[in-house]
Amino acid sequence: MRTSMKLQWLFLICLPVIVGAQMTPEDERMYFEKSQQLAQFLGEHPEKMDSILNEMDRLDKEMRMKKTTKKITPEKAAQPETTEAHLSNYLISSGNDMVFDDWGYGNAEILLVTQPYKPENRSEIKVGIINDDGRFSIKKSKPVPFDRTIKDFFKCEGSQTIGTIHDNPDMGAIPAYFSVRQDGKEIGVLSMATSKQQAFNNSPAGKYRGDSGFRIALFYIEGPTSVKANCTRNIEATDYNEIIKQIEITDEFDLSFEAGWNFVKVSIHGSQNVGNIPYYKTKKYSVISVDRLTDVNWVFYRL
Repeated sequence: MRTSMKLQWLFLICLPVIVGAQMTPEDERMYFEKSQQLAQFLGEHPEKMDSILNEMDRLDKEMRMKKTTKKITPEKAAQPETTEAHLSNYLISSGNDMVFDDWGYGNAEILLVTQPYKPENRSEIKVGIINDDGRFSIKKSKPVPFDRTIKDFFKCEGSQTIGTIHDNPDMGAIPAYFSVRQDGKEIGVLSMATSKQQAFNNSPAGKYRGDSGFRIALFYIEGPTSVKANCTRNIEATDYNEIIKQIEITDEFDLSFEAGWNFVKVSIHGSQNVGNIPYYKTKKYSVISVDRLTDVNWVFYRL
């Protein structure tokens, strides 16, 4: 379950959670560079996901020990410093218009890249372009091969509640993402979310965050199937400074898939703060049709 459940959160670059942590600029730069290396390695070797996630966990624990030693006044402590440095490499569209007004990277190609268990089963299909003025277009992709099933991606994790209900648990499934490339080299990742933060949260680093909004995950499904579950569990939450405590979170799955490409909406409902870090209370998964993707933005992450 550890591998299969976390896979769906790996569409975007794996970055450390530095929001709210009291870190020096050098520490912050080091974590960014290390996480980018891990993300690139993951894209080339998805079969080594467990070892990569273990390394991400190690970085996370190490970060908790990184605190500045300077003393702060009670007034400053009441308003802890936060940083949006982790969002500096993101661009976001105005509404769902397929254009980035502040695009400055020239012409590029958009490829749909699948994330199978075995690297040799990966598909890379050109589906669009980005013009030098930031306007882009994406066409519908053809069917792709898969080597996983629906039950590998959507089920309760560490839950004591009733198990997941699949009407066809062995139906083939595979996640995918949009890779942006120039001269054959990947320069970034394109996704759909209601904010830059939501796009960032689509990774192990941000998977428990309670920022309001939603994001979209892309799955190819072999045929009609559905998933229903209500999974409640406790996790260890921290403010990445001094507080560590147990909190309760719930994942709700109410998914009705059709054969072909499906957009999975991952939405946050309610938050609970640990220090100044928001953790979600409930995360809901549902399938949304293309014609309802009117209140979501396009987000580009520059590698």
